Amino acid sequence: MSNVVNRTTKQFIRSVNTPDYPVIDWIINPDMGAVVGFNNKYWIVTGDIVSLMDQAARDVVDAAELSDRRDETANRLDSSQDVMVEFFKLIIIELNRKTDKTNSILLAAENATSLADFQTRMNLITDEPNRTMAQLKIALRSALDN
Repeated sequence: MSNVVNRTTKQFIRSVNTPDYPVIDWIINPDMGAVVGFNNKYWIVTGDIVSLMDQAARDVVDAAELSDRRDETANRLDSSQDVMVEFFKLIIIELNRKTDKTNSILLAAENATSLADFQTRMNLITDEPNRTMAQLKIALRSALDN
């Protein structure tokens, strides 16, 4: 049994049947001491040696990853109207809740036979909670998942 690292993908697998991993694609029993604790995106494979990028190179990898994630998000927003459509649907739902409450208040006032009756009717109308950005994000993610 051997440990192996793929020369291209840098996948590390422990305790494998060595004949199943051709040396053209895999390093057999590489010394992993230099890369222990580091993500394989920071590994450099040269021949049969697995080494670690210096900090500057790791910073470049991280910056490129961050840039790619930002580009992906921007492209999703640019190429898809789904986010905006779902956002506006949520806004309409919230506006309708407020309108329903306003209409309930107006109906209570219209149908009240006395001040005491009006107060009783008003006490039956429930308050709507204020919404937070976190709730909006959760609702938007949920709408986009469906």
